[in-house]
Amino acid sequence: MILQAPVARLLRLIIERKDFSFLADEGISEGDFLPKQSLTAFQWLKSFHAKWNTFPDLSTVNQEIGVELPAAVEEPSFVVRTFKEYSQGKKLAAIIEEATSYLETKDVRGAINELKKIDQLQTTEEFGRSFRETAAERYDRYEEGKLKAKSGLGTPWPSLTDQIIGYLPASLNTIIAMSNVGKTWASVIHAIYFMQQGHRVAFVTLEDSIEIVENRLDSYCYKINNKHLNQHQLLIRDDVQWRLGLLANMEGDGDILVYSGNQVQTVADLATVVDSSKAEILIVDAAYCLQATGIEAGWKTSETVVNQLKQLMHDKNIPIIITVQQDPEQVKKRTKHERLYSTRSGKFWGIGSNLVIELSSDEDQRLRKEARISILKNKNYVHSENNQTGEIDIHWNLLKMEFGEIQGDETLEEIEW
Repeated sequence: MILQAPVARLLRLIIERKDFSFLADEGISEGDFLPKQSLTAFQWLKSFHAKWNTFPDLSTVNQEIGVELPAAVEEPSFVVRTFKEYSQGKKLAAIIEEATSYLETKDVRGAINELKKIDQLQTTEEFGRSFRETAAERYDRYEEGKLKAKSGLGTPWPSLTDQIIGYLPASLNTIIAMSNVGKTWASVIHAIYFMQQGHRVAFVTLEDSIEIVENRLDSYCYKINNKHLNQHQLLIRDDVQWRLGLLANMEGDGDILVYSGNQVQTVADLATVVDSSKAEILIVDAAYCLQATGIEAGWKTSETVVNQLKQLMHDKNIPIIITVQQDPEQVKKRTKHERLYSTRSGKFWGIGSNLVIELSSDEDQRLRKEARISILKNKNYVHSENNQTGEIDIHWNLLKMEFGEIQGDETLEEIEW
């Protein structure tokens, strides 16, 4: 087995130090050992140490896997730096090769998405952050945050905002609900809210057409009948209200840019959407339809997609709001902790999200045209002292386009049988 010099030197340094832990301190992981023969040699060394609780001498390495390592250890900083540069070069070459293969099939979009992976390559020498050295930086960040109204963007419901401190930058926020409960409407409500706050929103619909989503946006924004709008049979009152509203809203801060599943299939496509739209918030309706890249379809698809979404939220430093469908059998479990993992295609949506909100409406609530929002996961957020229940009730009236928060002293609307 022939190893390139940077890999051989690093393996020799590991044996000399009789230690693997310094690799993590340097930001080196198993995935950095490229190509395959380098990984094989590294894994053999790890398995030898695990089995015998010692490190092999150079002759044993040569006898067992046919690798000749340097007789002496060079300057450790040189060994580490040259290995990192070698590993980065191999990763870069693989990306360029894959991009070239896309171009050979005239898939320019695929090539561009592949080349975007270059931005994800680690290029800094320091991977960890010193708690002592970043003290002033942390205080500056705190002072800067005081200039903002809140730590994150608000929500359409004041009590919910109060409990979750809004949607923070670089966060993955998941809305889960049963089929036909209202995931798309929840996306629409958020999109209009953010636009009216002066923000640019990228709205990706993976199940519906752009026209259907635009009709819902119009219906909610201008309070007109969605069914009549879809059928091109608006009442005169609604027609006039809509036209006047459109004219008034053609200019102003904030916007919503809508994309369909024909334009977006992967998280790499979402990165393109955020860049091209200059979006401050990304909303993905039916995120379970996203395709995973780099693996075959199967049970690990959702885990891969979630991990890629988390990488995207850090790269773009924006809140990402997604909707995911619940499994009917799993929802029968009544505790919040159990319902957190009730999503179709795996529990990774709940595990990987910073915030998980459940939208539900039982038979009684449907009759009253109401729904309930429950906070199932609230990582690194602060709850309000005034409301520790983690639940709020809202109107869910599709005829009146009323989705506001229900106050405690409100009288119930008359039930329509």
